[in-house]
Parts: sequence; structure tokens; C-alpha cells
Amino acid sequence: MKVVTESARAESLEARPAWRTSLPGNAAVQVPFRYLLVYLFLSNWIWFDELAVHPSRPIRPVFDAIFGTLARWTGRHLFHLSGPIKPNSFVDTHYLYLVLLCVAVVSAVITLAWLLADWPGRTVPRVYALMRVWIRYTLAYMVLIYAMDKVFRLQFGFPSLLRLIEPYGDSSPMALMWTFIGYSGFFTVFSGLAEVAGAVLLLFRRTTPLGALTLTVVMANVALMDFCYDVSVKMLALHFLIMSVFLLAHDADRLLNVLAFNRPAPADELGSLVPANASPRTRGVLMVVKVLIVLYTIVPAPIRTYKTFRAVGPFAPRPPLYGLYEVESFTVNGVERPLLITDGSLWRYVVVQAPTEVVAKTMDNTLIKYQAKYDPATRSLLMHRQDAGSPVENLVLSPAAQGSFTVTGQLGASQLAVKLRQVDVSKFILVNRGFHWINEKSYSR
Repeated sequence: MKVVTESARAESLEARPAWRTSLPGNAAVQVPFRYLLVYLFLSNWIWFDELAVHPSRPIRPVFDAIFGTLARWTGRHLFHLSGPIKPNSFVDTHYLYLVLLCVAVVSAVITLAWLLADWPGRTVPRVYALMRVWIRYTLAYMVLIYAMDKVFRLQFGFPSLLRLIEPYGDSSPMALMWTFIGYSGFFTVFSGLAEVAGAVLLLFRRTTPLGALTLTVVMANVALMDFCYDVSVKMLALHFLIMSVFLLAHDADRLLNVLAFNRPAPADELGSLVPANASPRTRGVLMVVKVLIVLYTIVPAPIRTYKTFRAVGPFAPRPPLYGLYEVESFTVNGVERPLLITDGSLWRYVVVQAPTEVVAKTMDNTLIKYQAKYDPATRSLLMHRQDAGSPVENLVLSPAAQGSFTVTGQLGASQLAVKLRQVDVSKFILVNRGFHWINEKSYSR
């Protein structure tokens, strides 16, 4: 039995990538590899701390005190930026790029200090093993949050009423992508389930290669779409892809042997962070800790997302007077104004799709947003708007005859009376076309 074990271990060592077996003393491999480990650890906090629930929140003020301060100083003194330099979640702002630059520079300094303290690289395998565990769990946690938003159709919803009346050429590339993905609920849910599968597989050592392979493919697609459609979270998607590739590289040689070179791929040693001489009690405690971490990673995201889904998801109750309304007449101080497409101040549509907001769209496609409150007694929406430099507007949207509605009230010093006709949204081709197994000819317009 011992001979078989030693033979299997030798085969496993042969299957390891070259950079893992030649790491000690090889500067060409050690320097970039150590730098990658440091950079991934530091940059991971940018994304993880923003998404994680309570346990990691104390890190945020510390991280911002160090890298936020460095980023602002760099922006002011090296790039001479003016205006506020502040975070905006994961959006690709100046602040985010400056933070990433500072993380990259600090990573180089830490790498140099690490090289000086341990040139032979005795600590590298241990640090690498710890980093793999850290990346596995944090990446799984973060991907699951985004995956749940897709599974419950919160990230990509069916085209809204405003989107249906927007000129095709006026949509941004990002909005165009959101529209065509959100149109198909099946595609949205399927892509979310693919992310769920990859994330869950990362939580266990035996299935990590399959999880890393799944997420590498999925995140490559996500990152490519973000770059090609100018989505404003390119760096987040890119770093998710980098972390997925980092985990996949561990088994790169074995995967290539099977998928490309038609060669056998001996089993790899899974290894363990638990010392071999650990007592059964210690192993039991560590197992309980792992179970708790896995539950913390898997359970909260679906619960939080499901609650949001119930409140604002695609099957949530619609607000009162929900609908798309087209203007039939527009009267100011008793004088009816002709509905000319060249008169940019005139309303063309009124949209009610949120409980506390009404949007008026003018002839020149300007959106005017009103705060709204429903009055059950009159079955009307009370609309209010007061912007700096604009007159106070207090209006009421009320049902009139069947399919007809009115907006009346005060527009500054003027009295406004607008007659509306509800639009049958089901007549939009994008809404009613549906799916067809059989097409005698292509239908594209």
C-alpha cells in the first residue's frame, strides 16, 4: 500500500504546473507570483467589503483611511484633478482607478519587502495555499450576490414603459445591453444559475477546479460585455475574471492534458490547511467553522434578494394608475396649445411605473420627474415638483372616462389641464412578439 501511495504522490507532483515545482530560487517566477498574491489580497477588499454583510465592515474605514487617502493625494498632486474625488460603489470613477493604482504600487513595495525577508521562498507555498482559500470563498460570496439578482430578475428586468417609448438611437450602449438581456427572463435566470453553480463549486476543494472553470467562462463573457457595451463596472468584472483564472491556473496543466493534449491527468493532492498532527477535537471545531462559513456564504444572499424580489420584482403588485399615457390635449390657462413635435416644452407621454414617481416625457424627449402620492379617496395621484430655479408644480392625475385620464393643477403661476389616453402596451412588438418554434421566414424589424 505504501508503494502505491508514493507512486500516486509522484504522479501528482508531475502533474503540477511548472511554475509550482520550480518556484524556489526562481526569480523570474517568484517576483511576479508574489506580487500577484499581494495585489489580489489587497484589491479584493475593494469589492468584498462593499458587498459583505457585517463581519467585514470594520475593514472599510481602515482601508479608506489608507488607500482612500493615498488615492485622493495622488489625484490632486500627481494628476492635478479638480472637483470631488470620492467613491461611487463599483463604478469606474477616477477614485476607483486611483485606488487601484495605489494598491498596485503598495503591492510592489510589500513584494519587495517580502523578497528581502524571505528570498528562498519558504513562506510562498503557505501564503499561496491561504490565498487560494481566501479567493475561493470571497469570490463565491460576491458572485452569489450578483447571481441571485439575475435568478430573481432584479438586475435585468423586462423593458420598462419608458424604455418602450425611447427612440432606439437615443439609448446608450449599456441601456441597450440591459434591454436585450432583460427581455428574456429565461436567459437572465439561466445566466444567474450558471454563476450560482460556479460559486457553490468553489466552496469545496474537490470541486474547485470545475467551479473555477465555470466562473472563468462566465466571467470572461461578463467582462467582455461590460467592455464592449461600456458598462460602468468594468474593473469589477475584470477582477472577478482575474480571480477565477487565478484559481483555474492551479490545475491548468491537468486540464490541458485532458482537454487539449489527450494525455492522462493524475489526481492532484488536495492538501489541507489543518496540521497533520491536529487533534480530533481541533479538526471537529474547524469543521464546524467551515460549515458556518459555507452557510454564511450561501444562505444570506438568496434571503435578502428574495425579499427585494417580493417588494419590487417583476411579479410585485403594480402601483395604482400604473400605465403609459399619451397626451391628447395640453391646455395652459384655458388656451389649448397645438401638439407640435417642434414644441419641446409640451408633454408627449406620462408614465406611471413606480409607487412614488410620475414621469412626463416632452416632445424633445426630456424627462420631467414628479414626486407622487396616491390618494385612495379620490383614486388620484398627487404630483409635486420643486426644483431650484423652477416654479412650484402641484398637479393631480385622475381617471376620467374609461381609458381617459386628466392632469390638472398649478404650474407656477399658470393653470394646467392635460387630457391623456392610456396606451395599450401589449401592442408593442417587443411585448407581443413572444417565442416561436416555427418561423416560415425571419421576422426582424
